[in-house]
Amino acid sequence: MSSARFGKLEVDIEIKAPAERFFEFTTRKTYELSNISPDKVVSCELLEGDWGKEGSVISWNYVLDGSARVGKSYLKPYTSKEIR
Repeated sequence: MSSARFGKLEVDIEIKAPAERFFEFTTRKTYELSNISPDKVVSCELLEGDWGKEGSVISWNYVLDGSARVGKSYLKPYTSKEIR
């Protein structure tokens, strides 16, 4: 029998890139994360919607503390005021 855990994973990291480029990467080019950090993010798959569009659902296969994990993320609506 398997059990599912629900929660939120948050981390603090230093980003050496302009805010606009980071925003573009995290909203519209999320699929590139597995290319940049394959030891941490094994893969991601678009389950619903379009890359970078609100309402999109992405399934993640990643490694945390040496254990393989799976998670889903949902791209919530945002306004231009929130990204400034």
